[in-house]
Amino acid sequence: MYALSGGVAKYVELFIQAKALSFEAMINEIFSENSLFLDELINLGKIMVTIFQFLL
Repeated sequence: MYALSGGVAKYVELFIQAKALSFEAMINEIFSENSLFLDELINLGKIMVTIFQFLL
């Protein structure tokens, strides 16, 4: 779990709530269509756009 969550309590909690406790279940949760991590990816994308706009 630590390898996929980095030990971040929020991510560990998301895995536990989704009952994704095995490696395979965690991978399936991360890449599922309605992933609990989708908001995190969207926010990361917004941050990256802001950084690149600043650099240009």
